[in-house]
Amino acid sequence: MPTNQNSKNHTDSILIVDDETASLRLLTDILTNEGYRVRPTERPQSAIESAMAHPPSLILLDVRMPEMSGFEVCRRLKQEERTKDIPIIFVSGLQDVQDRVQGFEAGGVDFISKPFQDSEILARVRTHLQLHRMQVQLEILVAERTAELTVTNKTLETEIGERKKAEDELRRSHDYLKKLTDSMGDAVYSVIMPERTIEWANDTFKVLGYEPMECVGKTTEFLYPSRKDFAAFGNKVAGAVAEGKEILHIELNLRKKSGEVIPAAITLTLFRTKGEVVSVTVIARDITEQKQAEQQ
Repeated sequence: MPTNQNSKNHTDSILIVDDETASLRLLTDILTNEGYRVRPTERPQSAIESAMAHPPSLILLDVRMPEMSGFEVCRRLKQEERTKDIPIIFVSGLQDVQDRVQGFEAGGVDFISKPFQDSEILARVRTHLQLHRMQVQLEILVAERTAELTVTNKTLETEIGERKKAEDELRRSHDYLKKLTDSMGDAVYSVIMPERTIEWANDTFKVLGYEPMECVGKTTEFLYPSRKDFAAFGNKVAGAVAEGKEILHIELNLRKKSGEVIPAAITLTLFRTKGEVVSVTVIARDITEQKQAEQQ
């Protein structure tokens, strides 16, 4: 399988799977020009074999293919230890909510709609690569801290110091993530658990009518139309925690500062320390236009 690369020399490799030659070539050109190492293929089975042999950093996967659907390819990769943690972004012209739900249930982390927008593709690829990298780094950090505490049986004071150090490192990671996500069209914010207070928000949070710093330190209850919605969201997160999930995709209503209620697609990434969820990163996308199109 050919690999494309330019002078920017990204360390990240991206596997693109699309049976439409023109679409495959366009995606390849967009990502190659940005410096990513790209592995394009039109055949789903070849994609599975390639991912198993040399796991990529991320996969862009077409939904509708004659040999095997993108959903089935995703399910097979998520069943394998070697490939189960690779972020998979579906590429599709589909607008049906059930198709998107099916994609998320199969293990996908996001959707990119056809026709493509270069800036959207690059922003979503960059964001999910960084989220995955941060998750891996944090898991390593937590494992190292846990091992050190187990072996040395440190005092409570030392444990508190180590926890603060881990939280400081997590905060620095969040600061970097905020800079990264300011270029996205989605509202992104981090919530401290279990208090459910907002730690930071990107500039795009303004689409909800709030300045980012206006919301820092507040509980997220003001974002929901009612206490019932706030509690229901908390129950969904608690269920995901109990099931050991790292990423959760849901749709719910959010309330803007003006009082307007909008439908939103929410992606949650859970970060754990010593097995406990200490923060949640939320990506919220306004899907008002999508809902209106579905009703027509």
